[in-house]
Amino acid sequence: GLFDADHKRPLPRYVFRVGVITSLQAAALADIRRAMQRRVPHIEYVVHHTLVQGEGAASAIVRALKDADSQRYDVLILARGGGSLEDLWSFNEEAVVRQVYACQTPIVVGVGHESDFTLAELASDVRAATPTAAVELISRSTTELLGEVEYRYERMQVMWHRQMQRLAQKLDRAEMGLVTPDKYVERLAQRTEKSWGLLQQNMGNRLDRLTRSNA
Repeated sequence: GLFDADHKRPLPRYVFRVGVITSLQAAALADIRRAMQRRVPHIEYVVHHTLVQGEGAASAIVRALKDADSQRYDVLILARGGGSLEDLWSFNEEAVVRQVYACQTPIVVGVGHESDFTLAELASDVRAATPTAAVELISRSTTELLGEVEYRYERMQVMWHRQMQRLAQKLDRAEMGLVTPDKYVERLAQRTEKSWGLLQQNMGNRLDRLTRSNA
């Protein structure tokens, strides 16, 4: 099940912190740095040094993977440049393959050239043909992100304008149902005049009855 497609996770849509696992002397690191600077200068990345070939490389890669996986990166890149089958063999070691599979952070593995395949790549969430391709896979260019921000800003302005229009219309309808101060005073005057008329009528009727009873 180490290579099962059901286990593979999608890479995050937005990436801001990346853990890079490779050798400080590897040509792959120079490729990754150039790609980062050219494509996504806004992304922060930290290099976790490890041996990438020879005796002790497999255990060193496992330790570096565990360390990077604990740092809460958005994504990990495990990479090294090209070489012979023997040079790349550490990435076929069972311990490395199982650790790649066990990583909690989404991981991209790019080892060697496009024609090279290692078991670590097959166990990763995404295989990259080269270290440079790994950078392209984990990130959207700064230009693309800025374009999306501009699009969302324009959409937000349109939605805000529509909402303000709806609120203005609602306020207009509410104002139509309100009585102005002058109108309110006029209604009070009408009610007072009506009450005064009724009072006068009642008093007149009472006086009439009193007059008749006294006569």
